[in-house]
Amino acid sequence: MFSGLGLWHLFNHITLFVSHASTSSSSYVAPAWFPAPRVRDLELIVMLAGGVCGLATQMLAYSPMPFNADGSIPPERLPNHEHAIMYASLLVYAGSAISLDRRHGRHRHDTLCMLLLAALFAQELFVFHVHSTDHAGVEGRLHWFLQAAAATCLATVLLGAGRLPAELQFAVSLVRSASLAFQGL
Repeated sequence: MFSGLGLWHLFNHITLFVSHASTSSSSYVAPAWFPAPRVRDLELIVMLAGGVCGLATQMLAYSPMPFNADGSIPPERLPNHEHAIMYASLLVYAGSAISLDRRHGRHRHDTLCMLLLAALFAQELFVFHVHSTDHAGVEGRLHWFLQAAAATCLATVLLGAGRLPAELQFAVSLVRSASLAFQGL
């Protein structure tokens, strides 16, 4: 899912920048998400569907009872709960972005969507860091790579939330899209 979203963003950022370059490149502003041709919120709907599927898989994959009788989390299920937290934050972001778009129009709350996205990546980075403390070898290296990609996404989203010149906005957007695509590998 993340690779597809990253490539979708990469394609759309290039298309948007080229279309603005023919008129005035100083008017380029990188959006948090891109509307699809027929279904405006398709990107966010895909995030919602992926979040629901991932959350359900992580919480119900190994047993229908993800908690002990006293409400505690069994130690062997802790990694599932850590993954589920990331999917839950994806649901919160996508649902909030759809709600903001439907209520107030897209361009009025693009900075707020970027800040929500920054919160998503910050939470993802934190969970990857906590989750990776006992991983070694190839799995440890993979988690280090995912932390680096999440940190890059967080930094570029925060930079993109500010008002940068168009050329810098475009460069930051390309790096964010590439690091998002690398998270899915």
